[in-house]
Amino acid sequence: MMTLYRFMSELEYERLMAGKELVNKTVHRYDGLDSDAVGFCFFAEEPEQAIRWLKGVCCTDVLVKFDVPDDFMHLRTAYYRNPDIQPPDDLLPENRVPRIDYCCEHYNSALCRPVNHTTKYRITGFERMFVLNWCRSYHYKD
Repeated sequence: MMTLYRFMSELEYERLMAGKELVNKTVHRYDGLDSDAVGFCFFAEEPEQAIRWLKGVCCTDVLVKFDVPDDFMHLRTAYYRNPDIQPPDDLLPENRVPRIDYCCEHYNSALCRPVNHTTKYRITGFERMFVLNWCRSYHYKD
């Protein structure tokens, strides 16, 4: 087993905790960047480090720490904001930073066991409106 983290919307968290199968086949290609990340992206770094490049480009309503089987995820390259450049230039294609993500197109609480969660990274206001589009592409099986 390995420990991974995922930022997610409140809706995704509610569905996960209700035992639903979560499905996301989104291909994360932006502005010509050759990202091969598909579906749900997880990370292994400590959240205090990861939030630096994830803030503003993903929904941070809930952070969940998971125990995940070693062979379940696919390693993929994804592009994120550059934490060393001030907004809005941090999101320009030429400034994005490649990172290795752990990705899957489906998961549930039996496959990826939630260990704990927090809402301390939740954003509000105008910035929240910007990232809500990231949450809309996910599909949930009942």
